[in-house]
Amino acid sequence: MRESRDALPHPVLASGVFFGRPTVERRVGATVLSLRQADPYRIIERHSHEDAHFVFVLDGRYVSSARGMPLSPTRPLLVYNPPGTTHRDHFAGNRGVHSGAFFTLSVAPTHGSNTWERTLGEDHARALLHPAAIGLAHALVRECETWDDVSGLAVEEISQALQEHAEAVPNTVDRS
Repeated sequence: MRESRDALPHPVLASGVFFGRPTVERRVGATVLSLRQADPYRIIERHSHEDAHFVFVLDGRYVSSARGMPLSPTRPLLVYNPPGTTHRDHFAGNRGVHSGAFFTLSVAPTHGSNTWERTLGEDHARALLHPAAIGLAHALVRECETWDDVSGLAVEEISQALQEHAEAVPNTVDRS
């Protein structure tokens, strides 16, 4: 089922805000990186985010109702969600327990380099499965985990490369 922006009201999460428990969070200007654990007992309601963001699944089976997402996602899975993408997402689990780990990269809508948000489409998520995109996501996870004096510059460079990769890859999955 495709989610619509015009359906009933839903929460809009601020930049860098996600469901789940953060284990590590870093900020570089308007960019927010976060390693998170899924809340094993919470049912995630329909929502959207004010910012564009990437979700990189590290553990578990991630399912999203966002337009453009595959019905049976594979791993590794890197997802790009444009600002305002309305969806319900969760980690599929056994007997009511939904375990999973994920990494997020958010850039606030006011960030000057976000012209790429407009070129990617306003309401379609993208599953980025190319090894180059997955490699960039792994590099961001490593920076987040091993933060030092040059991590901020590295994050800016890697984030830009990831954004350019997302822009270059067409989204061919549609649940219409």
